[in-house]
Amino acid sequence: MYWINIGRRELMQFPSLTTVDIELKVDDLSVYVEHLKHLYSDMQVRFSDLLEMNIPGWVVDPFRVNAVDVDITVQESLIELQSDITAQPRFKHGTPNLWISSEMVRKLPLLRDKAKLYCIAFPASYLVECGFSRVAYLLSKARNRLDIVGRGDSRLSLTMMQPDIEKLASLHQPQGSH
Repeated sequence: MYWINIGRRELMQFPSLTTVDIELKVDDLSVYVEHLKHLYSDMQVRFSDLLEMNIPGWVVDPFRVNAVDVDITVQESLIELQSDITAQPRFKHGTPNLWISSEMVRKLPLLRDKAKLYCIAFPASYLVECGFSRVAYLLSKARNRLDIVGRGDSRLSLTMMQPDIEKLASLHQPQGSH
């Protein structure tokens, strides 16, 4: 859609280009179109495993699928979930964490483990991309600055955990002999 719109000089999706619309030449627009086409093909290759992934309907919406139509190993667990009157309203009201809730782990571990295999692909891809971005940042000009605290450790920048400095310091035993 974007490259078609740029090719027609319809630049509404690109506010920076609308400011210089008069100065844009046809050659400039064709460069942008080609860049977007390459970006699209790169995304197709990069995320091909996700695009080709066949996610069962019961993972996406477990309450609309007929249990007879799913894999026999999850049929009973799916029926149990579908008959749970507390899980259905939570799922319908936009609770995307149905598969990772502690209640699901406790009540239906088999169904949760099978669903987790499909759901884990998305955060894993996101974390890989975050990791690449963080390494690129560490290897850029920012690394040359003596901003060690701001730069941080790449492992720490990829997690939401905060280090407990006071606890770490209290566990440290100073050398008494020096």
